[in-house]
Amino acid sequence: MGISNFNIKQLKKKYHQNSGRKTFVLPPNQYQSILVLSDSNLPLIESQVKKHFKNANITFLTQRDKKEDESVGKIFSLHKSDVSFGKLKNERLQLLLRQEFELLIDFNRTRTDSDIFIELVKTNLISGHYNSEKNYLYDIFLEGENLIENLYNQLNKLTSNGNK
Repeated sequence: MGISNFNIKQLKKKYHQNSGRKTFVLPPNQYQSILVLSDSNLPLIESQVKKHFKNANITFLTQRDKKEDESVGKIFSLHKSDVSFGKLKNERLQLLLRQEFELLIDFNRTRTDSDIFIELVKTNLISGHYNSEKNYLYDIFLEGENLIENLYNQLNKLTSNGNK
């Protein structure tokens, strides 16, 4: 069992950042900060993101099975025990919510506890799988074999049309 509905509602009340957010698209080489939500193959995802978004600092949010948070650096992790009575008890996750990202990429197709961060994190653009259970949260939909390349191509198309 994951984070309770009560805790999710309370977190949204306390930390909700995306209300009134301004969505904008930048050329891929102008992205400086990207948050990636994924529970698998972080090294491969990181290499793909770095290949296409060369100037971006990449931060990860993943789920963990153990109660103790051993995450370091740009990798943050969430466990259901990090949330209690509608508050984040994990200081690293509180730090994550104070950061701003230009792009959030959600690699998780199914619902996870980290989905709440899609709504809580300060970000300008949110992307994820087209056929995801939670695609209503996304600004740009991704599909195909290489999602990062797909996103890169979409951003190039969207930003090059305005320059003609």
